[in-house]
Amino acid sequence: MEKSFELLSLWRLVRDPDYASWSKERGVRRCQIKVFGMEDTNDYFHGRKGAHHDLIVATDRLIDSEVVPRWQVYLNKLGIKELHEVLALADELNLWDRVQDLGETLNIHAMTFDSAGNGFANHHLRLTAGDEQFIPSLLWEKTKNHFGDDCRLFTEAELVASIMDEGEGVCPMPKDHNLVFFLTSDWNVYPNFSEVAPWWKLGNLKTDPWGESLARYESSRPLGLRVMTTSTHRELHPSDDEDY
Repeated sequence: MEKSFELLSLWRLVRDPDYASWSKERGVRRCQIKVFGMEDTNDYFHGRKGAHHDLIVATDRLIDSEVVPRWQVYLNKLGIKELHEVLALADELNLWDRVQDLGETLNIHAMTFDSAGNGFANHHLRLTAGDEQFIPSLLWEKTKNHFGDDCRLFTEAELVASIMDEGEGVCPMPKDHNLVFFLTSDWNVYPNFSEVAPWWKLGNLKTDPWGESLARYESSRPLGLRVMTTSTHRELHPSDDEDY
């Protein structure tokens, strides 16, 4: 798996012809693009008409600027039967060879969205048991290459039961994990595994020294991090034990 990547503005990649090259000049080597399916599905999840067209143009512009694109394919009810078409689109754009010409192998992998941020509004579109049959073998193979051979899909019921079985445990920070941070348009910094909310905020690049924001992360100072890393499952759900 690549050691670093960036999340660039899809909107700006298409509308600012210099944005991709500007990013390259500042050290961006790879850029991740979110794909949810084909045209209607991509437009729905990106929240605007034309987003599907934009991700194609953005992919081309990244490659033209020698920035390696990688596609993160979010599994969902609307797009689950369009995944073969997504792979066909990658073939049509000749992404395998074009990325290889940049010295890397195309990273296209599956991902699921959680119930944070916009995920709350799309909870009804999450996969359910049986949907895994629609995932193309090539996409799943590439997904295991990205996350590891032991990755698999779990139902929510399986995860909840597992969590409650660990009632006295906490959620420790993973060891040797790659640090990824979200930077918003107003320069606020958040951990990758959170949402844009006050209780996750690490700092602001305009007003706070970067070292201070990093120290807040390392010491789990924001409320969200503190609760996640110090509160047991039983403390968070004291009345749920009997249900599991």
